[in-house]
Amino acid sequence: MNTQNSVLNVTVSSYSNYRSSSPQKNVSLFAFLTDTKHADAIQNLRQKRDKGERDAIKAKLPCITPSGVFSKRSQAGLIAHSGFIQFDIDAKDNPTYFEGVETLEASLSLCNEIKAELSKLPYVAYIALSASGRGLWGLIPIAEPSEHKAHFAAIAEDFTEKGIKIDPAPSNVASLRGYSYDLDPYFNHSPEKYSRKVSTSSKGHKAKVNFLGED
Repeated sequence: MNTQNSVLNVTVSSYSNYRSSSPQKNVSLFAFLTDTKHADAIQNLRQKRDKGERDAIKAKLPCITPSGVFSKRSQAGLIAHSGFIQFDIDAKDNPTYFEGVETLEASLSLCNEIKAELSKLPYVAYIALSASGRGLWGLIPIAEPSEHKAHFAAIAEDFTEKGIKIDPAPSNVASLRGYSYDLDPYFNHSPEKYSRKVSTSSKGHKAKVNFLGED
């Protein structure tokens, strides 16, 4: 397939680093996903055993709001939804999967196994390693962008049924995603749009915007 026709060729806001709340510019989501400019920084980050050291490197890397274009990084600042929701799978939230996984090599191997399983889902457009290499993140196109939270709640339920807990932060449309790099990311340039929704009116909480995300 000509990747120029990919569903991932949509516009999102980019930020100079994790702490910035003001967009630097708008970029192509697909271009951000395939950029290798900071790959060396990611490889360096993954060698750090200390989470504080990893976070210090991550904090300096560029970021995007995968779910849209914003005037400022907040729900009220949304200008246009990209049509995508991100999901984030962390080791700390999934101790059963990651039990006994202590080295980076073991984590990378396990993450690639999980990636292979999730790539079978027809509505997943992208899956790749998180910045630390100790988790995964991905993108799912949704049928009704105005129903972002309801779609996210349904996605979270679906993953729970598979024994996987996803980070609740991306229920917030302004949730951030920092640069990462994966030698073998999964792309589906023509996925199905996810249509299931779950009412969130009774949940009574708001997800916080995640700055440094997974570990």
